Amino acid sequence: MPVVVVRVGDATVDVLVGQQTWTLTHKWFELVWTGDYLLLWKMSPEGESTIMRDSSEEEILWLETMLNRALHISTESSAEWRPLLVEKIKQFQKSHHLKTDGVVGFSTLVHLWQVAGGECLLISG
Repeated sequence: MPVVVVRVGDATVDVLVGQQTWTLTHKWFELVWTGDYLLLWKMSPEGESTIMRDSSEEEILWLETMLNRALHISTESSAEWRPLLVEKIKQFQKSHHLKTDGVVGFSTLVHLWQVAGGECLLISG
């Protein structure tokens, strides 16, 4: 039966089994997990796994627009990589308990998409 991991905490894992949500200890989950998985990976709109200073103007504009929405900021978005954008990235990361490094990679993108909704890439292993 497929199980969907919906949250991973410090000591527990919340999973969806059918229509029921279960909270499991990491130890128990590791004992029963077979190692198979499907990962719903939310990449940037242009399909990149990171957004950085040399990303396209469209990617940077999307990033700042998403950060403004997530942080409830009503300033106009820019397509330029500015110090203010890096501060917004760090503020977003801190508010979502991510590594506060100003780097927009996998975890930051996943959390941004959670705020905005949207499509994702399906990876199995």
